[in-house]
Amino acid sequence: MALEMLSRFVLPLPVVKNFNRIQFTKLGTFGGLAEVAKTGGSPTSEFSYRPPQPLRNVKISWISDPDGVDEVHTLNLYGFRGPDFVIEKAPGTRRVIFLGDSFTEGFGVADDATIPVAFQRELGNEKLEVLNLGIGAIGLRTISALASIAIPLLEPDYVVLVVYQNDLPAPPLNSDLLQPGFKPVHARWWLPRLVQTGINVWRQQSPALFYHRGPFAFFSAVPHPSNPRRDAVDDENYPPEIAAAMRAGRFNPFMPLVAAGLEKRLLLPLDAETSGKLHLSYMKKLCGLHGCSLLTGFIPVDVTVSDHYYPFWNHLGANFNAPSLTTPAYTQQQRVLGNAADELKIPFVDTTAGLRRQESRGQRMYSNYDEHMNAAGYALVGKKLARRFESAWPP
Repeated sequence: MALEMLSRFVLPLPVVKNFNRIQFTKLGTFGGLAEVAKTGGSPTSEFSYRPPQPLRNVKISWISDPDGVDEVHTLNLYGFRGPDFVIEKAPGTRRVIFLGDSFTEGFGVADDATIPVAFQRELGNEKLEVLNLGIGAIGLRTISALASIAIPLLEPDYVVLVVYQNDLPAPPLNSDLLQPGFKPVHARWWLPRLVQTGINVWRQQSPALFYHRGPFAFFSAVPHPSNPRRDAVDDENYPPEIAAAMRAGRFNPFMPLVAAGLEKRLLLPLDAETSGKLHLSYMKKLCGLHGCSLLTGFIPVDVTVSDHYYPFWNHLGANFNAPSLTTPAYTQQQRVLGNAADELKIPFVDTTAGLRRQESRGQRMYSNYDEHMNAAGYALVGKKLARRFESAWPP
């Protein structure tokens, strides 16, 4: 008995084995994260051909050397950011799950400075359980797929969907990715833990440990094939420190691609298919089926909030045509998404005005080069969502 208790402490297993971040993560984007998944938490600098395993109890670093950012993400047994959670909601507890991309996950800040943490801190309700299911580099199509599993499985009382500006125009809702018939595979609690671990190792699945291995970097350095700077011949187009950091995997090497298409993307017209309304409608129906309520928030890209960020984007190759991107022409996404939410009667928060107010006072809400927010920016978004949550569903 003592040996079994020790084994279960040292070698933890999730209650549901087939629910993990890895099912929704773009491993081709995050080469470092991919190697962690493929090697079970023992990555090297070499490319591994092994299939990815679930991400469990590891630490991953989001690094942006030009901004002086190197923050660790603690991923739990299900691969999501934050402490472990139980699948079955505790009696008397109201559960909130956050869905979204890297802004929801909280790229660039410590574990205690993400939007979901700020949201819970602002509300100060001990009986409110808040889970962060944000995943970097996913869009509304994948978020809807995640929702199709997470909402029935976790049975939240509330769902908070956080939309970042680059989530629009939205791709079509893909019914093939939705999993309404998802059946959780539960761990065999009666099986001795050492036996279960032996089976997993035989299947080439590295066991999770009681501590978090790492930290490991999200991005891999050149010459890893996931780093787009491996074959790049335009390093001279960027400041030397930026080019070097991208090649080293210490700054997002995809930022030049983002910068090159940003202005055009902001001006793309949105219609019923691309406004995000189909995804909002699906999530509202899903929430209705499972007895939860939906709240939606919007985060703008930094250069539409303040001209302070304009030169940094140009350093990355944006070469904007307009002298400023803070004009109404570049903020259509939040208006269109807000209108869609209003039509569907979904509470909505546009954080643009609040962020602009703080920026006008000289308080930076974002990093300069990395497009993500700093702790102050995430805190403001969490506070705005908490206030809208309280007004929609008073305690």
